[in-house]
Amino acid sequence: WFQTELFGLTVLLPVHTMFSFLARRSNRLFTRFTRAAHSLTATSSHKDGLLVRVIPALEDNYMYLALEPSSMKAVAIDPVDADVLLNEVDVLGLDLQAVLTTHHHHDHDGGNDAIAAAIPGVRIYGSDERVAATTDLVKAGAVIKAFDHVSIAVMDTSYHTNTHIAYFCNVLNDETAPPALFAGDALFVGGCGRLFEGTAEDMFTTFERFRQLPPDTVVYGGHEYTVSNLSFAHGLMPESKAIMESLDLAQRQRKDGCPTVPTTLQQEYQHNVFLQCATAEDLRLLREMKDAA
Repeated sequence: WFQTELFGLTVLLPVHTMFSFLARRSNRLFTRFTRAAHSLTATSSHKDGLLVRVIPALEDNYMYLALEPSSMKAVAIDPVDADVLLNEVDVLGLDLQAVLTTHHHHDHDGGNDAIAAAIPGVRIYGSDERVAATTDLVKAGAVIKAFDHVSIAVMDTSYHTNTHIAYFCNVLNDETAPPALFAGDALFVGGCGRLFEGTAEDMFTTFERFRQLPPDTVVYGGHEYTVSNLSFAHGLMPESKAIMESLDLAQRQRKDGCPTVPTTLQQEYQHNVFLQCATAEDLRLLREMKDAA
């Protein structure tokens, strides 16, 4: 339960009711920031332990605001548009603890400087000194303390860049709550990132690490590439019912302006052709085909 002031009255609201109300108010007040966005803002729930705001940015990016309802603490993941992110934090009354950056590309760390200036003392995590405004350099295996009852573990997901990381979040007081993976450009719905600094072997190793996570892990990728990814997969495997159904759903979601994220690892095993590759060489050839498509 959450105590708050509504219309001059002090009331107790269930966590989900409280957040739903504030999220709707946020959407109404800040449509001027999102009118030209590629998708609607959405909310994903990991039971009562963790809520995630899916916030569109730039032409096809997603940034995320993960919050713990019991404490109203929050972290931002790859918040490239600082204005939208900070207003979301302000309207929802959140205590922004940290910024989690997956890699140094500007469409992921482009809001870090502005957030650091707006919130003195906020921790900005990254695995590379090239990440803007970094206060804490972290490597695989590190655990970040930002919440009371949600753990954040750093994963090595290098291949898109040599120092790309992902953040694996687990609700500690509810075993039924699915974990969350903020994957940046290491994993998309139906696809994966390009090989800019790493190799196909690095990509294969990263995917092997994903396979060690629970299949119900909810994956939040960095871009809205789903229709393109699944169209490519459908061209390769036109007989696949899983790919066809996922592509049809994604097309309907995009027609309505809805984000196609998040996904789950289990869903990705069914329709993501990159995760189905048996060798690093298969991955290299498939990535080259997708790049040329």
